[in-house]
Amino acid sequence: AVAGIMTVCSTLAGDYFEGEERNSFMSQQGAFMAAGGVIYVALGGWLADLGWRVPFALYGSSLLFVPLILIALYEPKGVDTSATDSAAMPATSGRQLLATLVTVYSLCIIGLAIFYMIPVQMPFLIKELSASGNWLIGVSIAGTMLFGAVGSILYKPLKKRFHYQYVYAISFGVQAAGYVFIGLAGNYIQLIPGLLIAGIGAGLLLPNAGLWLVNVTPVAIRGKVLGGMTTAVFIGQFISPIVLRPIIAASSLQGSFLWVGASMALLPLLLFAIPIRWTEPSPERVLS
Repeated sequence: AVAGIMTVCSTLAGDYFEGEERNSFMSQQGAFMAAGGVIYVALGGWLADLGWRVPFALYGSSLLFVPLILIALYEPKGVDTSATDSAAMPATSGRQLLATLVTVYSLCIIGLAIFYMIPVQMPFLIKELSASGNWLIGVSIAGTMLFGAVGSILYKPLKKRFHYQYVYAISFGVQAAGYVFIGLAGNYIQLIPGLLIAGIGAGLLLPNAGLWLVNVTPVAIRGKVLGGMTTAVFIGQFISPIVLRPIIAASSLQGSFLWVGASMALLPLLLFAIPIRWTEPSPERVLS
């Protein structure tokens, strides 16, 4: 259900908006996703102290949005999905598009596998460093989400100055710094700066991926391409605890954050070193 919502929202954003308006919406979408995480993760942590089943009641709040969906959303009119008019196509060759898809999907998998260390592993690390209740774990992860919203808000001005490739480099670099802070923390209080820094970097990931794909993808296959991005996001989440297990076994839970942060610092160097091979697409004309 979540995968369907993510795909439809990004596809509709591409159909509803163009140019700077689209850039702004994708940035705001990332911020609101992170804000939702702040509210629900914090509530979940508090409710978990009442009983482990209780947080699942939060899913019922989705029913409140059904009337808004029926009233506010509409099927875009006049969008040419046949892809037969060259004017409706971004100026991107088939080979360029394939290279972009492989790149963005790969970075989504890597980025989400790294970011998901926080919601999956952080509760155990906090328990190691501080005998605190579940509410404190919820507040910590919610703080990361809150600063993820800050990162998403910063996306628009960053995108005006940098190519997508370089925004990814900034995102991974900031996350790397946060993970190194976490890996060196001696107590719960010292964890907080690392979590917040990592949240800012992670907040740039999905807006950058979604906007890049929307701007280079023909209208006819936009939903399919964004569905692929959603698949990559959940693959990254799925493999996160699996690939991290050997690192934890070789070092420690906290040491794994230090190792991942140090390794992640190589990604910005690689992204800055590789020449940009994908030009910015020409503005897309939605036929009316």
